[in-house]
Amino acid sequence: MKALAIGALFLLALAGTAYAAGFEHPTHGTKALGRGGAFTVRADDLSALVLNPAGLAKLHGTHTLISHNMTWLDIYYRRAPTPAWNPNCRDERRAECQQPWRSEAHPDGFVHFDGVRNSDPLFPLGLSMALATDFGLDDWTFAAGLYGPNAVGASSFPATGPQRFMFVSQDMLMLYPTLSVAWQYEGIVGLGASFHFVTMPTSKYSIVIDGYQDRTVFPIASEWEVLADLTFRDPLRFTMTVGAWYRPVRFLEFGLSATVIPVNISARGSISTTPLPAIVGECQTYPPEPDDPCQRSIIYGKDFELSDDRVQLDFTLPTKVSAGVRYVHWHRGAPLFDIELNINWEGWSSIDRFDVSFGQDAYLDVEINPEAGEFQRANLNDISLERRWRDTWSVRLGGDVMVLRDLLWLRAGGFFETGAVPDEYSNLDFLSFNRWGIGGGLTVMPWPGVEVSLAYLHIFQETRNLSEQETRIYQQRPAAFCDAETGYRTGPDGNVLCDRRLYYDGMPGAPAGGGLFESSFDVLSFSISVNWERAIRGRAHRAATLGRDGASAWSP
Repeated sequence: MKALAIGALFLLALAGTAYAAGFEHPTHGTKALGRGGAFTVRADDLSALVLNPAGLAKLHGTHTLISHNMTWLDIYYRRAPTPAWNPNCRDERRAECQQPWRSEAHPDGFVHFDGVRNSDPLFPLGLSMALATDFGLDDWTFAAGLYGPNAVGASSFPATGPQRFMFVSQDMLMLYPTLSVAWQYEGIVGLGASFHFVTMPTSKYSIVIDGYQDRTVFPIASEWEVLADLTFRDPLRFTMTVGAWYRPVRFLEFGLSATVIPVNISARGSISTTPLPAIVGECQTYPPEPDDPCQRSIIYGKDFELSDDRVQLDFTLPTKVSAGVRYVHWHRGAPLFDIELNINWEGWSSIDRFDVSFGQDAYLDVEINPEAGEFQRANLNDISLERRWRDTWSVRLGGDVMVLRDLLWLRAGGFFETGAVPDEYSNLDFLSFNRWGIGGGLTVMPWPGVEVSLAYLHIFQETRNLSEQETRIYQQRPAAFCDAETGYRTGPDGNVLCDRRLYYDGMPGAPAGGGLFESSFDVLSFSISVNWERAIRGRAHRAATLGRDGASAWSP
């Protein structure tokens, strides 16, 4: 019956739950969240499935856990001022065309932008579930569950906003069906392993690209402005987490956990493209008509065809290691409080870039003049979204205190974590900057064997403010023949097709990532865990008590 229950829950989880993924922030599990992520050593609930599978050996009997995280991600971005260029300059080599153009609208020669915010700050999807049993064995525990990265998987900004050449939106889904096994010896040492199957049923990413083929860079509004919606899926990958704990004396415990197999994602999908208005100044109508004076696009409102919509996205999820030490203070045979310190390393330098490959000989066709049947074609090169991330380190400190025995526990903790994203590659899609957080929570036991937990964590992130000269995030120009690393290149006819203004020397497009980045996270977590043997014994005890003296109270 226990085996049947595990299988039924696992299949139900596979059929009914989706978890959205981005790149993670601390941490899985309601109890761990309330301790600031310091849970690698303690790991004594079913979140051990993820955090340290050896901790599952501390569970005796049959246990279930359902937890849910809700995250509020507040993002504010104001693009850095960019030069205003004389619209009458057709030859960028002329001296007067090499300098920002001062005018009544731009007295300092620069265009200044309004700030934008994430339009979908609340991410409510963070469900995970698990079941474990020892099958009556003294030293072994087996578990199955489903979870996803502890991350914000959806965010959105205006498709015509000043940030659009850097990022528009994402909605990423990832699932980790998991099987685990753990073993312990005499309460002194424990070992465990979790086998994770990784699937990405669907993920969407949107960015505005400049489809213009000529050398001129349009930093504010391109004549060929296209919203690219990329949809990917990767059916199945595999990774593995191993863990251990060691308790040399009753009050001291050590723990270690490591995800030892990197996940190489090679997702296939498709791209859909929509021509956008190139808005400059105030519009008379919104959305603007093709002939509205505010819009400068030559393809907006025209028939549009993409010859091959196939795309492929490649990147690698990293290996991770967490180690810690825990002190437990005992009082009258029960743990009164504990304090835990963790050190975590994550190998995010595995992500150097996101390579988006188009189908072979893909091109865009636009019907420029319908009456004459005149088309203009733009051949598409692959897109490389440079990231150059670095490994991260974090320090986490937290603990619990028992307020009422077998009834109420309080916890608190905090952490500091270095950012994976270098300053010059700051982007709105994945905000892994230097961060620190503080959290707290509680657990109540309304019934023997039943624990209800609540936790809250606030994450502060550093503010970044980059000029256009400091950023390495550029407009994507897949139809142009220029490259940031190799400098100017030539098109099929031998002509140099990159902008010749000194400001853009060696750049593949206009700088798109300069500006002010402000962000923070608020995470609220709720969970219910049940130790079924203890809960059933509590029910039997209550029934016996009621039958004996009619009392409504029960004693754990």
